[in-house]
Amino acid sequence: MLRVSPVCACCRYQTNTANRMLETIVSIQPKDSGGTGGETREAVVYRLAGDMLGKLPGDYVPHEVCRAIYIVSTHDPKPKRAPIIV
Repeated sequence: MLRVSPVCACCRYQTNTANRMLETIVSIQPKDSGGTGGETREAVVYRLAGDMLGKLPGDYVPHEVCRAIYIVSTHDPKPKRAPIIV
């Protein structure tokens, strides 16, 4: 049985959420321009996608992100103390 760590599951969840959001943006755009002379469906999607890309940090490498999240989530700022035997 393949076990997926909670950290990688979190990364997968966030990736799936972003994909669903982009699919929603594409699906709610009107399919016809209607002859109004406005932006085409594709132009609107490209503009929105470009705006989103401009807000993102550098390249996303899933295994590096998962590793960084794991390191941060397992870091304990308080050092472990040896038990005191009385």
